[in-house]
Amino acid sequence: MEYEKVYNKKILNDANKILKPFISNKGNAIVFDSRVMHKTILNKSQKTRVSLDFRILPLKFEKIAKMYRGTGYKRQRFTRGKYYNKKSI
Repeated sequence: MEYEKVYNKKILNDANKILKPFISNKGNAIVFDSRVMHKTILNKSQKTRVSLDFRILPLKFEKIAKMYRGTGYKRQRFTRGKYYNKKSI
């Protein structure tokens, strides 16, 4: 566990040296894969910021995905009825 804290701190420090904020123009959207390192900064403006998160998993990867958990505060398994909808669409 201690290694994980040190490792995560190193990643954060390295990332802060090379990453720059991307500010989108009104009416534009940013689309990226969740594996792209990203974070947000505090919204100090009087305008609302909107974020939509879509997770799509092709059925052929469903069996493999069950081995993994999300990294969010719930750490949900990548399974139907948890991270993904129970019903295929």
